[in-house]
Amino acid sequence: MTDASALATALQVADSQFPGGGFAFSWGLESLWREGQVERIHIGAFLSAQLHGRWASFDRAVVADAHGASLDHCAALDGMIEAMSWSAPLRDGSRRAGHAMLAAHARLGTPDAAEYRARKPDGHLPVVQGLVYAGLGLDRTEALTVSGMTFLNALASAAVRLNIVGALTVQGDVARLRHTVAALAMAEPPQQPRNFAPMADVAMSRHTSGGALFAN
Repeated sequence: MTDASALATALQVADSQFPGGGFAFSWGLESLWREGQVERIHIGAFLSAQLHGRWASFDRAVVADAHGASLDHCAALDGMIEAMSWSAPLRDGSRRAGHAMLAAHARLGTPDAAEYRARKPDGHLPVVQGLVYAGLGLDRTEALTVSGMTFLNALASAAVRLNIVGALTVQGDVARLRHTVAALAMAEPPQQPRNFAPMADVAMSRHTSGGALFAN
């Protein structure tokens, strides 16, 4: 794949208009905001904490491992995520986002997407990302970059939709963190995924659907 072709592919699948599922979730931000645990001035710190505590140490490792792997290996990774995700809303959000993303790529004809969907229709999001990004021809660094930026953009979008902060302000935070995403995408991911984002995980567990904007 040429650099321009890879860029065009990355822009398409990382766009918030792409039905990938991740933008339907606030990953705990909505509950933290409603409870007064996060203020406007804390959004940049929240994004950074989630990027390092969740994506860099957990999602990044799984996406890298699933990238170009066999369907059997991807299914095993999915089982590992299920076992390691103690929060039921986190498990549910990851499966629902993965389901939406896998369904979209299966309909679009992305290689391996339909076959994996037949086996794991509710596969966890990081596994699905690694699988479909490889199928689209993105190399591992490109796949990790798209995954990281999609993660950041979903949280930034949630902050704006919740009226916590303005779009330009949060994009300044994203701009500062995109260099971190790029550096992490080029670095070797951890051999063993680990996740430490306790405030967000507990907030997801307290999330209620009544009057809520996001699914979790």
